[in-house]
Amino acid sequence: MFKSETEFETHIRKIIVDKISAIDSDIVILRNKDVVDILICKNSKPSRLFFIEAKFHKASNGRIGFGNSQGGGFQPEILTKRPKYFDENMRWIFGKENDDKFYIGGNEEVSKYFCGGEIGIKFNNFQNKIYEHLTSYNEEELIEYLKKWFEQSNCA
Repeated sequence: MFKSETEFETHIRKIIVDKISAIDSDIVILRNKDVVDILICKNSKPSRLFFIEAKFHKASNGRIGFGNSQGGGFQPEILTKRPKYFDENMRWIFGKENDDKFYIGGNEEVSKYFCGGEIGIKFNNFQNKIYEHLTSYNEEELIEYLKKWFEQSNCA
């Protein structure tokens, strides 16, 4: 279905814009990214922020990397320090080649699948077995999951 992480992330963005923001104008997705791939703002009282990191496995890559090649970046820091705000308001959505499912996990769940069991000083990766342990969703189920997540009352 997807050929790259860029295509996968673009598709998730399109789902949010076409299927959620188009119906609920309080859901605003930002184009630019730095901390995570997708930042969603909810214009409500109280206002909220939601963070999505998209990861995609291609057999030719052989790995599901995160952070930069020196072991740094926002992703490893978030997963190491585990700020409560990110634990409550961040989701990782994984996809893989020749698979139309979306695999979703929070920081606690994905932290169980670091290659080598920990975040290192170089090239951090998730184990491929993460796909066996995260809940998978088809596209319609993903839309419903995201709608419910954005509506959560405890994510202030």
